[in-house]
Amino acid sequence: MSERLDCCVVRDLLPSYIEGLTEPETAVQVTAHLEQCEACRGLEADLRTAIPVEPAPKRALKFLRKVKRTRLLAALLTLVLTLWAMLALYGSEYRWTEELSSLSEGLQEHVGWIDELEETQLQALDTLELDDMLYVSFRAEGSEDNVHGIARLERGLNGRYQFVGASCAPFPYTAGVWFDGVEGADGAHYYLFAGDGCREIYDFTARFEVYDTQGLDRTIPVTFPVEEGTFLFAWSSEELEYDRQQEHVTLTGSNITLLDREGQDVTQQYWDDSVEQNWVSGVSAAERFLLYWLMALIALLGGILIRYFLT
Repeated sequence: MSERLDCCVVRDLLPSYIEGLTEPETAVQVTAHLEQCEACRGLEADLRTAIPVEPAPKRALKFLRKVKRTRLLAALLTLVLTLWAMLALYGSEYRWTEELSSLSEGLQEHVGWIDELEETQLQALDTLELDDMLYVSFRAEGSEDNVHGIARLERGLNGRYQFVGASCAPFPYTAGVWFDGVEGADGAHYYLFAGDGCREIYDFTARFEVYDTQGLDRTIPVTFPVEEGTFLFAWSSEELEYDRQQEHVTLTGSNITLLDREGQDVTQQYWDDSVEQNWVSGVSAAERFLLYWLMALIALLGGILIRYFLT
């Protein structure tokens, strides 16, 4: 059943109704109201007497309806193009997959511009997902300083990743273990341990230094098994026994000991005297703020155009 119109609406529609410019359904509703409302029927008669108006030609009505349809189509097309532009822009940043080949390409684009890495080829070694972040261990092929590092990527709504940062430095071993510290979403502190070329290394020991208000208090050794030649895993410092209110824990590269099958220290066997540990580099991506700003701008412009077409 059609909705009945009240007097205020009918009086606003009377000029268009008299000229024959209202939609057929609206005209039927106005006619039904006039048949039952003497006041509005009198107002209609006065309007027709005071301003004799001929019904608009059918050609004009068709033209006006065509213009209306065209504007609706333009608004719909603008909406589609706005959404497409926003998704395309988002996908241009969140475009890397978990495949090592894709990550290697992304590393080259986001990290390879560092002066010390310009003549190298960055290769992703292993990945680890932790709290919607993807961590990637990598090495720089062709680097005289045997550079290794760990990159951080954020997962997007499309299931792909965007680079948000990386750290790298000369690696003083021909094979061995390096690490990075990260904060988890649960507030816990994690150590990311990465290994490369560890086929003959069966375990490694990390000696965590515990400091109190007086300085270094003690060292806590933790031994980890090595099951693959290349690896990346996270370990929470919450597993260490120390007073978190009065003490804090640190770990340095010199506190990593490589062990063979018999548990013997073989760290020096992998030491590379040619490597100069004279720099550490960090890379962070500031594109996320710009990305969301541009998406908001596209949405604003699209909204203005849609409103223009519908007004």
